[in-house]
Amino acid sequence: MTCPPILQGISEYLARHREAEPAFTAYRNYVEDLERIIALDYGDINQRHAAIVGATLALPAVTKLSQRTLTPEELADVKRCLERAWGMLRAMWVPLDFEEFITEFNATIPITAYYSAFHAVLATVAATSHRGNDSHRTTLNDASMLIGRGLLPWPWSATCTGCPQLGEELFTGFPHVIDEVHPFKSLSNDDLAHRLGALLKSTRVKELDLRFDGERKRIQKANRKNLKKDEKRRMSDGLVATTIFDVLWRIRKKANYEGADVFVLGAPSSDEARGFGESLIMIVDATIMSLETIVDREVGDDLVATWLGAYNKRSRGTACLERHLEALNSPS
Repeated sequence: MTCPPILQGISEYLARHREAEPAFTAYRNYVEDLERIIALDYGDINQRHAAIVGATLALPAVTKLSQRTLTPEELADVKRCLERAWGMLRAMWVPLDFEEFITEFNATIPITAYYSAFHAVLATVAATSHRGNDSHRTTLNDASMLIGRGLLPWPWSATCTGCPQLGEELFTGFPHVIDEVHPFKSLSNDDLAHRLGALLKSTRVKELDLRFDGERKRIQKANRKNLKKDEKRRMSDGLVATTIFDVLWRIRKKANYEGADVFVLGAPSSDEARGFGESLIMIVDATIMSLETIVDREVGDDLVATWLGAYNKRSRGTACLERHLEALNSPS
């Protein structure tokens, strides 16, 4: 007997839900544990911003930065990038204003979150060195460069290099040696860095797999299917260190191109959906605070606070931007 269309539709929906739930749980654990790291080191959302500013300014590499002389055009570029980051940041927080979290917002939060951080990185690169090429891969490379220069504190200092497919991954910027952890395992506060290590490693694996697949297609013309170990090492050496910014790109691509079912249908409840969305928002909020601090150091004259104050006034004042403004204006 043929299944009626409406029953078939329900069956397909339930199947998609079952398939998405384990992946959602893994992603939720990743982002919630990263947010736990930030909360443990810097405090809750109402007190962390000044602590992030202080930690960033205390980094040896940041103390060596001196105010750069930028042309009016260069300053305008930095300001424009920051305003885009602030606009996305403001938009990110809107879903949390609803009395009950709407699960479908998790289809768009990963996209908004990524672009907010993306524009903040562009502003930081423009302030510290040059006008970056605003392609995604170039900007991710520039973010990795900023971390390599020691300009961002823990946990943004964390990176993964090497070739995980060959068991040759290397972790740097972590407080201790990183061990394997299962994505579904509940971790103590002392073990959270292991979850971040697993997240960076799996993100690097995904990016390298894409490159390996492209190379396999190329060598098929020479009647060869498999890559040699030294070829994989060479390609992994050509990929910059994987960072939290690559993670944001990975989640954004998942929502944008692979379908947002994981983040919407995979959530067993509205509360769990909110846990994922809220954690991702707060991670990016904190990330932008650290990047703003570097930009403020480079352009000087309290310009970043002046720009943010004017932007916040035009936005009729929002709590998320006011927290950033207060931190920038606090004694360092």
